[in-house]
Amino acid sequence: MKKIILNNKKEIEVLNANSYCFSVKATEITDVLQMFNDLTEENLETVTIKEDDTISEIFTNKCRSSVNYDGATAIFYLIDVDVMPKKIKALEDTVDALILSDMGIGESEE
Repeated sequence: MKKIILNNKKEIEVLNANSYCFSVKATEITDVLQMFNDLTEENLETVTIKEDDTISEIFTNKCRSSVNYDGATAIFYLIDVDVMPKKIKALEDTVDALILSDMGIGESEE
């Protein structure tokens, strides 16, 4: 049995999976919509593909793109997240904190 494990540890049984899409059996559109809503950027930060409880692939920094549904199977498409803005923001925050600390304006030393 093949499954993907989202960052929040939720497991989804899949028919097929790779770094850009995965397919699942789905008979109800409400199940497809719920699954699509579960595919948040946070839940797709790290995705593990397992086959018979053996890790076959791990990919990171994905986000949902679209879904195709034919009444029996849903295919969820994923795209890469551009993490550069997050890294730049974290770097800017670190530099700001260091500058304020050097100026004695940051956290007080006791």
